[in-house]
Amino acid sequence: MERCTHELEQVAGLGIVACAACATIDWLGPDGLVDPTEALRRLFGGFELEGSLRSLAAPAPTVLVYRPTSRRDRRHLTAFPKHTWLAAHPGLWLSHDGEHLVLAPTDSRVVDTLGA
Repeated sequence: MERCTHELEQVAGLGIVACAACATIDWLGPDGLVDPTEALRRLFGGFELEGSLRSLAAPAPTVLVYRPTSRRDRRHLTAFPKHTWLAAHPGLWLSHDGEHLVLAPTDSRVVDTLGA
């Protein structure tokens, strides 16, 4: 069983608590919780969609693969454990391999909301 650790990371003006054991992410700002939609846009809005793939082990049958457009953007991924699915937003799961952001929407409306 994986040990639960809730460590705060600071990235792009956000406090991020990404727990692999809980499979959750808390998005924090100076005044408390930040809306997940705003947090995702702030962190990954500059990433470019490379395409969609059928998934093998994701929470959704299809995943969206994004590429950071700069080293600075790639560093945003370091706040999250690699190769782990985390609930980033209601209806949306997040993972990465250190190079690419992978989103698995379990609710297709989320993709429209985020502009993905």
